[in-house]
Amino acid sequence: MFFVRTYIRAYGLKTSKPRVLLWLCMCLTLWLSGCSLPERPKGKIHGGWLAEYARKSITSEHGENALRRMWDMGVRWIAVGPEVWMEDIQKPDMTFGQHDEKLRKYIRLARKQGFWVMLLPRIESPSFFRPPFPFRADIKMRHLVDWLLFYDNYERMLLHYAKLCEEEDVQILAVGLEYRGSIQAHPKRWVEMIRSVRQVYGGKLTYSANWYKEFEEVTFWKELDYIGIGSYFEIAERASESVDSLLNRWIPIKNDLARISAKYNKPILFTEVGYPSFADAARYPWKWQGDRKRPLDLQHQADCYEAMFQTFMAQEWFAGVFLWRFYTSTEKLGLWEYSPEGKPAQEVIKRWFLQEE
Repeated sequence: MFFVRTYIRAYGLKTSKPRVLLWLCMCLTLWLSGCSLPERPKGKIHGGWLAEYARKSITSEHGENALRRMWDMGVRWIAVGPEVWMEDIQKPDMTFGQHDEKLRKYIRLARKQGFWVMLLPRIESPSFFRPPFPFRADIKMRHLVDWLLFYDNYERMLLHYAKLCEEEDVQILAVGLEYRGSIQAHPKRWVEMIRSVRQVYGGKLTYSANWYKEFEEVTFWKELDYIGIGSYFEIAERASESVDSLLNRWIPIKNDLARISAKYNKPILFTEVGYPSFADAARYPWKWQGDRKRPLDLQHQADCYEAMFQTFMAQEWFAGVFLWRFYTSTEKLGLWEYSPEGKPAQEVIKRWFLQEE
């Protein structure tokens, strides 16, 4: 019955008992006759993040055009990051769901164009932009009662988006993003929340761990379907290193990831991986800010992608990537940005993604 319900939802049919029985008979007939139903996508995940730029909405004609350009490059998965707002990262209050209508519209637009979808709710806060410039790993409550309230609110948020994902046929839901302080302090509570999500959502689950230590510290990978990593590993010591040099520097990291994958018997998924167009992109892939002291090197951006693809795409334990990132408009977009469009990196991505189809 779960198979039938999933099949019916995937084709936009309303569920009722007579229709369920009818479709059950049809499915059994197809199975007995040797016919097969459409399957979920196989092979590596070729994904990307699309961001709004220059006030061009992701649900507008500009967003549709951007999705078409991404499709032409071989991108087949779209990552979506609805904002969860915390005014203060030391207080448990959070706001979410205020843009659900637009979120649903975007998911439907992407699905209509043939994309599969991963949804990753992201906590945002003005605290991140004030000294000492903390980030999500630094979310910490002052009192135990505030921690209890934080998890109650967070679980409510997760269940909200899990139900939305179930209704919109979203294939992957990420339950968190770089919350190192929280997962170290209360790992059992994370297990409880993940199991609650399983009760309302039938798709795949992951968690997006930070590349620096956190992915090795998470203890609940066995509860998930993918070991998710924001892959901004610092793999160079100087600017514009060659592809061969970058390949050598990836070796110990690849070995670590293979070990983690084997330990939990779960595939590795790069929930984010990207390179700005700086000469030091491999050294500081997470550093996107432009300044005059950082020279541009568009070919180095391409070389970074080439080395990453060569290192991981042939590994059986590697599930794929979500590239950071694409924009709804490239007009007046700074050359240093992560966008690969119109740069040598575009051809590298296109070659790797399309050759696997």
